[in-house]
Amino acid sequence: SKPALQASVDYNHESGLYAGIWGANVSGDAYAGGNLEIDIYGGYNGKINDDWGYTAGFLHFMYPGANYNKTTYVALPSQRYNSTEVNVGVNYKWVSLKVSQTIGDLLGFNENTGYTSGTRGSTYVDLSANVPLAEDWTLGLHAGRQHITATTVAPTLGGSTTPDFTDYRLSLTRTLPQGWNVSAAYTHHSNPEFWNRSVSPNNVNDTYDIAKDHWVLSVGRTF
Repeated sequence: SKPALQASVDYNHESGLYAGIWGANVSGDAYAGGNLEIDIYGGYNGKINDDWGYTAGFLHFMYPGANYNKTTYVALPSQRYNSTEVNVGVNYKWVSLKVSQTIGDLLGFNENTGYTSGTRGSTYVDLSANVPLAEDWTLGLHAGRQHITATTVAPTLGGSTTPDFTDYRLSLTRTLPQGWNVSAAYTHHSNPEFWNRSVSPNNVNDTYDIAKDHWVLSVGRTF
């Protein structure tokens, strides 16, 4: 529920190859010792015809300076949050379906950080649509399903050991002159029993609700 500054640089070649880097500030209450997320990604976007297309790529996200061993109230071994995913997808006009899978542990979830096993092979299925409306408005619809290949050894404060969740997003975006855009979105996250009342790595008595519904307002510019 705090402001975030995000920026990205993208390169798209006429052959369909693409690459980019994205960054945003994050909370140290979610990532011990961290305040920045940097994503590096690349891949290929192909076209079957004017309506159908496909994609394949990778995404590596990292949190400089963040490590589980910086949690203040429990001794944890050195373990970074960094993760890498590969993905494939298909799109029809303004509807897309993409599946991503981790090739290592997801966010450092493994036996060292309270899980029953490593989480390699965790998958995320993303079904999205960007419906064009009149006067440069776009309606965004999204549903995603995250499956994590392990459970936690001990239950959370909500009594759950299963971290799998489904998330939803409804948004309205308007494109403005000179590359500006504005949007408003509403997000919903399932499985509050696991994700709500998450304990901050800085204070065992400080909790926050990851699965809480949110309104997100944003202003951006592309140039």
